[in-house]
Amino acid sequence: MKLRERICLQMGCILVLCFISVGLYGEELTLFKGSYLSVNAFLGTQNVALEMRFATDENMYYLFYQIAVTGTPVWIALTENDLAIFRNNMKKFIEWEAIARKENANISRELPESAINEVNVIQGSGSQRAESGNLSDLFFRFDTNTQATRMAGMPLLLIASNQVTSRNTYNMVTIQVMINLTSAQAQALLTEIEPANIKRNIEKAKSQSNLFH
Repeated sequence: MKLRERICLQMGCILVLCFISVGLYGEELTLFKGSYLSVNAFLGTQNVALEMRFATDENMYYLFYQIAVTGTPVWIALTENDLAIFRNNMKKFIEWEAIARKENANISRELPESAINEVNVIQGSGSQRAESGNLSDLFFRFDTNTQATRMAGMPLLLIASNQVTSRNTYNMVTIQVMINLTSAQAQALLTEIEPANIKRNIEKAKSQSNLFH
């Protein structure tokens, strides 16, 4: 099998996420945790860890991602309204992807009204977050003719932020959100962050935690 064909097959796979394993971390509920394959123009095909938690005391969602094991772990803080914008952008990407395939169109542009303004981007360490991060805008871009999409052989949704500087115990670290998703991966993630599914997972995690009081 040629490299391009193998990448296309891998990128066509949906997210591999452990949705049924809903856990509790103090006041945080783990809604899903898993990984998927992503094509990066500089790194090639990489495994990306993905996780979402809900902080009950803050009423805030935290989306985690890390490219392979060597990339900087990054957490993105999202409000309920931010998450709604996140969902709408993935729906628009899936709609545009179908049109681009049908019309064989080559475009690269930000999705309309895509930006989520001033989200908190936080450096991680393993499964833990730093106590504070930096504010950055989050953008959603539809791409069909970049190097990464040519490697993947299909349109990609790029979710990116501005570069921000995070201070850890020892030094200053520059971090940036940079997530690539195929239509199938976006659809799989979209399904799990629909309001009904999130509500069900939160209720399940809370009921499990109540067993151990």
